[in-house]
Amino acid sequence: MNHSEKNIGEMIFNRYKKFGENVLIHEKKNNTYVKTTISEIYEKVIQIGTGLISGGITKNDKIAVIANDCNEILALELACMSIGCTYVPIYSGYYPKQMEYIISHSDPKYLILSDESLLQKVLSTTATGRIEKYFLLDYNEKFLESTRIFDFSLLIKEDNQTDFFKSIKNVKPDDVCLLLYTSGGSTGISKGVQIRHESLLSQQKSFKQLWQTKSDDVILSYFPWHQSLGIIEKFLSIYSGATLAIDRSPGLELNTLIDTLNTFKPTICFGNGSIYYDLFQNIEKSEELERAFFHDRLKFVFASSSPSYNVMNFFGKRDIPILQGWGMTETLQYVTVNTVDDNWLSNTSGFPISDVELKIVGDENEIYLRGITIIKEYYKDQEKSDIHFTDDSWFKTGDSGIMTENGLVIFGRIDSIFYLKDKTKVYASKIEDIIENSSMYVSNCVLFGENKPFSGLLIFPNNTNLGNWYKEDNGYSIPIADMLDEEETINLFRSKIKKINEYNLNESQKIKYFTLIENLPSVKTGELTSAHTIIRKQVLENYKYLTEAFYLEDGFFPELKSRIIEV
Repeated sequence: MNHSEKNIGEMIFNRYKKFGENVLIHEKKNNTYVKTTISEIYEKVIQIGTGLISGGITKNDKIAVIANDCNEILALELACMSIGCTYVPIYSGYYPKQMEYIISHSDPKYLILSDESLLQKVLSTTATGRIEKYFLLDYNEKFLESTRIFDFSLLIKEDNQTDFFKSIKNVKPDDVCLLLYTSGGSTGISKGVQIRHESLLSQQKSFKQLWQTKSDDVILSYFPWHQSLGIIEKFLSIYSGATLAIDRSPGLELNTLIDTLNTFKPTICFGNGSIYYDLFQNIEKSEELERAFFHDRLKFVFASSSPSYNVMNFFGKRDIPILQGWGMTETLQYVTVNTVDDNWLSNTSGFPISDVELKIVGDENEIYLRGITIIKEYYKDQEKSDIHFTDDSWFKTGDSGIMTENGLVIFGRIDSIFYLKDKTKVYASKIEDIIENSSMYVSNCVLFGENKPFSGLLIFPNNTNLGNWYKEDNGYSIPIADMLDEEETINLFRSKIKKINEYNLNESQKIKYFTLIENLPSVKTGELTSAHTIIRKQVLENYKYLTEAFYLEDGFFPELKSRIIEV
């Protein structure tokens, strides 16, 4: 394998030459499994790249995309990168104002969309004047008279492809290929992250060497492609000549999951800590699911967030490594990872990959990074760049942690750390992760207690799992609002918090009270990012009236106090 590729265009060409007949995408569409080879994808890459060039797209232009994951979108992404354009994926679930900000800030020349509904969402914003042309994958002929809205198929050109191959040669390793927008983290404010060709290639080279991925691997895709986690899945498949298995079926039922696993037989699975906890719970009830998941070709699974001890033990007994890593959008996610040969322990995130330096700085143990896979600055945001980058090119991540003999241990976001009244230090995001990844009944939670005598907890239950549990236990269903008042429901959550207190927290950090909230956080309310991670600041602002009631004396606001439950 040639590891001297200087850009994505060279890389995909080399994989086409070596693995052309390998299946790159194996996906489920309308209950039918469809396979697409690397050769078929590469042919589309050339055609779309040629179409972009003939339409006036030149190096460094930006192409924004709001679309569902599919072959055409993968080919478009690779075509953009191959000719030196910057690919800008945008989450389709954003509300118009959020889309407006990213479109205005990124300033794309073309915008590619799945269908008319997404187009209308964009047209309702003030960002439309910046876009020269729109292309729809699901085109409606009512736009035939439009001078700006076109059928995506018009980008597919089969002749005069010489300029496409010339363009590849002009793309440099440090050219930007991806413009990603951070999910907003704890603040909800997105930043533009410029990923270079050399960053993506260096990262994938490291992963292939560390994980020994091969052309006969099948990687089960879990994360959507607009996220950096999803980008890692698909590029690991391309770089290794492996197959990416995709099933985006909504509300995956147990029988559907078994069928999917038996069809794909993935050798590598990606997911987060909570999805593996759900899997662990379901396998306990289904030998058929256990056989389908733990087939003889499964090499390892990878968790994007720390799995619970029970999950680690569950996989360990079956001799299947559950690997972890750490990173963020600014580092194209993982810059530290475990390997199958490491001591894969819960809450450890491995060691730095090649071309990455890491150091721990200051009283808050902030993690600093430097290397090829790290961005050099934020896009059009000098103020944030000045805050996060040192003069000698170290990136200040805002995460707290320590390096141990078993790898990096993350304490959480520094801006989530708070001190109780007695000066006890509380790593809120770390504790929240432990709770969320060790209970299938917790969707999200937020810990609080800045300068207060104890920590309190807001719990947003997983209403689906909770409803199934209640029906299985009682033989009937009731509304979620009523269920949260039931003593058996309260005791379910109380017992979980008691275990967290006992095994994970010292005496002064223990959670004293919690409350259950019916309405789940959402992107619309500003409480969730596009990656569906919690925005703590917004949640605490929205529920300030409730968190303050935790510390009122008895007799004050009895209706609010009645919602607060002692652990």
